[in-house]
Parts: sequence; structure tokens; C-alpha cells
Amino acid sequence: MAKLDEHVCFLLDVATRRITKFYNRRLRRFGITYNHLFILTCLWEREGVHVKDLAKQLCLDSSSLTGHLDRLERAALVVRQDDPDDRRAVRVFLTEKGRHLKQQLQPIGQELKETLQRGCHRRWSAPSRRPSTTLAAGWTDFFRHIHDM
Repeated sequence: MAKLDEHVCFLLDVATRRITKFYNRRLRRFGITYNHLFILTCLWEREGVHVKDLAKQLCLDSSSLTGHLDRLERAALVVRQDDPDDRRAVRVFLTEKGRHLKQQLQPIGQELKETLQRGCHRRWSAPSRRPSTTLAAGWTDFFRHIHDM
């Protein structure tokens, strides 16, 4: 039986929880969550996207996305407008406040990227007879590094 730190799914779960915690600590002062950040990021790349296309891009179901958009709309970061060419469709646009938030939030993503890069261990790329051992050791070192994120 594999040791706990050799189960990739466990390690990915731990990484996800720690990264989520990292984001949410930093985003709290802006009144948004990491899910909201991803929605805003999509809109910074392309405004006026259909809700269904945004849901697909974010790998979310429509009802989950609707809840997030409700909160972003209450925070005056986005607005939803009926599509004049398709009365069944709704498009999402940033408000001025949502556009300005980009400059404040970009450093958070950069900080995470730099933290993760520091946590990556050389053994990940080193050749090994037992890749799973190398991977597990790399993940273990990585998690030690991001433990306090």
C-alpha cells in the first residue's frame, strides 16, 4: 500500500486547499473570492461574453456561475445585459470599478506564481528509476514550502 504522501490525488487536494487559502486571505480585503477572481480574469481578457460561454470557460455549471455573478453584481464589479441579438442570451460586462480592480489584483497572482516556483524542487526534473518516489519527494518538499501560504 502506498504511503499517504504518494497518493497524487491527496497531494493535489492539499495543494488546492492551500492555494485557495492563499488567494482568499489576500482577496478578502477586496470583498471577493478566488472564484470571483477567475471570473474577473476572464472578463479582463474579453468583455461582453455570454454567461453560458463564461461557465464553459470556467468549468462551472450555470447555477454556480449565476450565484457568483449575483455577488459580483452586488459589489458593482460586473453588470449583466440581455443580448440584443439573442433574447435568450445574457452577456457579462465589467463596470469601471471591475476594470480598475485588475491593477490591484495582478500582484496577487504574481506572488502565488513566485511562491510556487520557489517551492518546486529540482528532484522533479531529475531522472530517476522510480518516478513515483521522485514525484512524491518533490510534492512533499513543495508542500513544506507552501505550508504557511
